[in-house]
Amino acid sequence: MPRSQVTEIFLSWGVKENFMKRLRPEEKGFTLIDLIIVIAIIGILVAIVTPNMAAFITSGVLNAAQTEAENVKTAATGYLAEYEIWPQNSGDLANFLDGTSKATYVFGGNAGIESVIDQEWEGVYWDADAQSWVKGEEPEAEPEPEPAPVPIPFQPVPTHPIPHPPVPFR
Repeated sequence: MPRSQVTEIFLSWGVKENFMKRLRPEEKGFTLIDLIIVIAIIGILVAIVTPNMAAFITSGVLNAAQTEAENVKTAATGYLAEYEIWPQNSGDLANFLDGTSKATYVFGGNAGIESVIDQEWEGVYWDADAQSWVKGEEPEAEPEPEPAPVPIPFQPVPTHPIPHPPVPFR
């Protein structure tokens, strides 16, 4: 049987000629059980790795959001030094920040961030009391209590006699 060009190339690389031999009838390949075991092992590895990857992604988002908040606070301090007034929101800091923010930070009358609006971060929310991003979903605001029902004024039952006598049953 003549050698093909591919075989000649592999032989020139030092690969032995028997690498391309075909299975003979007495030799066996992989069985179905072998393949099922390999697939099960891969499935177990995926089940172990997936939750860890989700935790790494969430912690990465949290770290990126914290870094952005610190950069915005630093830029706000630079704005204060330049204009002697705190910015109203992070939109005023265009000359002090490189790039774009994934949230709009609203400043109060002091150095802190009062609130965050239009944020694009997933899995984190701004805690104004802690002045930092927190992992998880933002808690629902407590609904305002419903006003107490207005009491209906007392109406006494009439005491006058029935205008007509009852009709007897027959």
